[in-house]
Amino acid sequence: MSQHVISNDAQLRSIYGSPLQNSLALRCMLRELDKHHRAFIALSPFAVIASADREGAPDVAPRGGLPGFVVVRDPRTLMIPDRPGNKKLVTFTNILENPAIALFFMVPGHTETLRVNGKARITTDPSLLAALAVGGKAPLSALVVSVELAFFHCGRALIRSRLWHADVQVASDALPTLGRMLADQSAGVDAADAEARLDRANSMLWAETVSATAVGPETPVTPPVRKHREHREKLDCDRTSVLHYALVRVGSKVREWRRRSRDRRALAAMSDRSLRDIGLTRYDAAFEASKPFWRA
Repeated sequence: MSQHVISNDAQLRSIYGSPLQNSLALRCMLRELDKHHRAFIALSPFAVIASADREGAPDVAPRGGLPGFVVVRDPRTLMIPDRPGNKKLVTFTNILENPAIALFFMVPGHTETLRVNGKARITTDPSLLAALAVGGKAPLSALVVSVELAFFHCGRALIRSRLWHADVQVASDALPTLGRMLADQSAGVDAADAEARLDRANSMLWAETVSATAVGPETPVTPPVRKHREHREKLDCDRTSVLHYALVRVGSKVREWRRRSRDRRALAAMSDRSLRDIGLTRYDAAFEASKPFWRA
């Protein structure tokens, strides 16, 4: 074995050390969901589920919906709806063999994330699924997760990646379309046909999402398909709904500006050592702090 391969915990700790017993990294690890965890989940439109089969072969899968699509029943239980997908059911088959899972929640615009570990089971109980309905339509099934560990994760990874910054968003033509990539990967697949099928599926999903948010979403959803304007024109929103939507958007934008200003002040106050730890220089911090509050 190479001398450069880490093979035990002692070698690993000799490089990184260990957290102090009273460090925030350890003290924040709770055995149930508190009010801050629940508030974060209520604002999260996206989560990742990690699972493994009985042999330990791992898998991660995304889950998304309107903010709060994951429902917290009580401090030790949350429910995740399962919407129609590709029918491979990798996460579900893993859970049938090994119920241990890990969840990773994100809130757009926030660098902190939430991690939850626990045991999951699959349910089709109508009384439980009713609480997860969107537009009056309940999911086919849901995961009921018994929480064993919950903790916030600091924002270093998202700060380093600048994930939420508009100036790092990749142009849509920087990569081939999914239909084109699938055709290149699979013999006998026609790119145009694959793209048309994907567009139809995405169009239906976009229409359902917009209909569900017509009562006043916190943030607008950017449509992932070409004909999104046609779907918008089909929405039947009365004047009250439109006014409510506008007021919600204004309030959301004001909160975003206040948070941005607060974060920039905190960044400017950080020490050089702390800045280096998140991959920034004093110049980077000064440049970010100098931006007007309305600019991302």
